[in-house]
Amino acid sequence: MDIIKIKLIDITLVEDNVRLHPKRQIEEYKRSLTMFGQTKNAVVDENNTVLIGNGLIIAARELGWEDVYAKQILDLSENDKLKLMVSDNKIFGLGVDNLDTIDSIFERLRDDLDIPGYDEETLKTMIADTETVTAEIFNYGQLTPEAVSSIQNRPEPRIPTTPAPPPSLDVPAKAEMPIHEENSGSKIEAEDSVLISCPKCGESHWLPKDVLRPLM
Repeated sequence: MDIIKIKLIDITLVEDNVRLHPKRQIEEYKRSLTMFGQTKNAVVDENNTVLIGNGLIIAARELGWEDVYAKQILDLSENDKLKLMVSDNKIFGLGVDNLDTIDSIFERLRDDLDIPGYDEETLKTMIADTETVTAEIFNYGQLTPEAVSSIQNRPEPRIPTTPAPPPSLDVPAKAEMPIHEENSGSKIEAEDSVLISCPKCGESHWLPKDVLRPLM
């Protein structure tokens, strides 16, 4: 496998690339090439057909570059070329961002957030929001100087010397039905009704004499 310098005019892109390259990605790729130059090599076969690095070639062409560096792999079968393209794309996608480290880097670069692949204004807003949240967490539950001063200067409440008398409660007397002293075991008689004890449940009920008279 040799690293060679190839003119862009001699490089061919594959027709059905496994990864699509939207316009925004190409624009960010161009920013990276302008800022850092070519940091990764393309990979081509014996015919200078791109196996890895289509986005790089597209961005370099739009920048007006004449050539790029590429690794040229010879004697791969057509199946192996397809496997290489699919494998490289998949292995790249298996990576996971370390968000804690990325946030730490953004914090260190807080005054210089011109980073290819990221929107500078979004990063500034994100860092500002993080600072706001941190400040709110730190100050949670703390009183402001104005609140402390208001509490300290609040007049003492007046305590009455003589307790107020409790309100009078007029409880109506419970109405009672006049009952004769005469008690006949399971019933107690009044003028117009009789208190009957149920032989099954044991509860007592007042029943009118007019209702009971046919049963007596």
